[in-house]
Amino acid sequence: MPTATDTLKKNLIASIETKQRFLLQDDQLAVFDKAVQEVVDRYRRGGRLYIAGNGGSAAGTQHLAAEFVSKLACDRAPLAAEALTVDTAILTAIGNDYGYDQVFSRQVAGKMTKNDIFLGITTSWQSPNILNALIPAGRWPFQPSFLRDVTVGQQSRNRITASWCQAK
Repeated sequence: MPTATDTLKKNLIASIETKQRFLLQDDQLAVFDKAVQEVVDRYRRGGRLYIAGNGGSAAGTQHLAAEFVSKLACDRAPLAAEALTVDTAILTAIGNDYGYDQVFSRQVAGKMTKNDIFLGITTSWQSPNILNALIPAGRWPFQPSFLRDVTVGQQSRNRITASWCQAK
């Protein structure tokens, strides 16, 4: 039976391998670069970053929003960012009235402007509420771009998926 240290080492190695594999994917690094430039451009236009995810990814969205508003790596002016996972009144009202698969898309429709950008984070790529928030429906002039899954073996817990959706 593996010890706790064995499990820790295995998980750290898998995490490192995932990151190393991602670093070798030039096409995905280019998508990441483009997304970062788009975020910077949206902030220069006075826009905001909206972020959504489920479970552990929801916690990650809150952490990321806090880093943007606080200081991240260096002291600077705060950047407007909001995790769409924190307002329980909105989440439960939308979930009750429209279904859980609409909890983020309704917020995106109601909050985003042409200067804003949306980041949806999913480890399964099967989260209807994230996918629905990315749909560039006629009333939402959003164009999504994607970082595809990066996996180590078949371990879904090592998948990284980020999807950006910016207003045109």
